[in-house]
Amino acid sequence: MARPAYRLLHHSLWDLVPIALGLAHFAFVIWLVTAFHSLSWWALVPLALVYAVSLSWSINSISHNQIHNAYFTHRAMNRAFDLLLSVTIGFSQTLYRDIHNRRARMAKPSTRCRSTSAATTASRRTPGPIPS
Repeated sequence: MARPAYRLLHHSLWDLVPIALGLAHFAFVIWLVTAFHSLSWWALVPLALVYAVSLSWSINSISHNQIHNAYFTHRAMNRAFDLLLSVTIGFSQTLYRDIHNRRARMAKPSTRCRSTSAATTASRRTPGPIPS
């Protein structure tokens, strides 16, 4: 089966929405940093609110979805988008992924090394206190 025209996207054309918003957030941060000294305080207050909301949305939506469902089919493009998100948000996307996945692994009970056989269970038992 041939891949559709959106070969670069991993899932569907809907992947363009968070990608475009991530790029828009990056552009907003660059503009805000460069224009900061020329803006008046009454402009900075609503821009700070927009920045806070866009940062929260970017972390909780764009970055979180990038961790679980990469937007691009090519690994290099995903790494480049991770770098863009890291610069935009202000912390490493790789660190965010590692911490997030560690927390998710800790929430699930481990099924490795579990055995229900009586012999295995008996061999794992530690002896009780020595009677005096």
